[in-house]
Amino acid sequence: MKKLVLILIPFLFLGGSVPRLAAQPSQGVPDLLTPSVFLVVDSTLLLQQESSISPKPIPPGRAFLQSLLIPGWAEWKSGAKKRARFFWITEGILAATFTGFQIYGHLKAQDYRAYGAIHAGANFANKPERFVTNISYYRDILEYNEYQRRLRRYDLTYPLTQENWWEWDSERSMHTFNHLRIQSETAYRNAVITIGVVLMNHVISGIDAIWTTRRHNKKLQANGSKWNVRTVFRGLPSRYTAVQLQRRF
Repeated sequence: MKKLVLILIPFLFLGGSVPRLAAQPSQGVPDLLTPSVFLVVDSTLLLQQESSISPKPIPPGRAFLQSLLIPGWAEWKSGAKKRARFFWITEGILAATFTGFQIYGHLKAQDYRAYGAIHAGANFANKPERFVTNISYYRDILEYNEYQRRLRRYDLTYPLTQENWWEWDSERSMHTFNHLRIQSETAYRNAVITIGVVLMNHVISGIDAIWTTRRHNKKLQANGSKWNVRTVFRGLPSRYTAVQLQRRF
């Protein structure tokens, strides 16, 4: 437990070098028991109001969880604002990159489906990804089924129905379709990789927060003093000042 011992050391204003708070200061020694108004100037409190830096030690474990959740959170609280901005900017770029890959993959998927419907008469409604891949490498459904029968994989053949039918109008059209499909799948794959990089950014920020908060705590310990000095000014009815000393135990 910490205790505070307050010591007031009074001083008289004998000259004009000290700011005067009273319009008409009285002469003589002030009465310490007279009710009056005091103005307390505490630089520590002013710094705490002007800065977002935590004036207290930050537990490294809590800092790790904070930055793991929101990269840069604990770095900002411990005063490492440049590092916090770096993680925020990185997070924003990765979020934009993920969104871009998702949009691009979706657009390319629409392109190859529309292209396949026009040039091969394919119906993609309720079809798995395996169906799309098969269309990319076989000229028509007959060629595909014949290949599967030669390998005795009869369970992979398609019934000859209108829903399963496809037949490319040219070899070039089939290659164009396959190129569009690969572009779409690559974009979606890159989006998944981006998610991994986002998670890595969170973990790195959490680890960095441990180091940053430990450095912050060491600075507080090194700069902290058991004695704090505050200057107290007295206004009306007489000019008066005192030095307040605080001792922490």
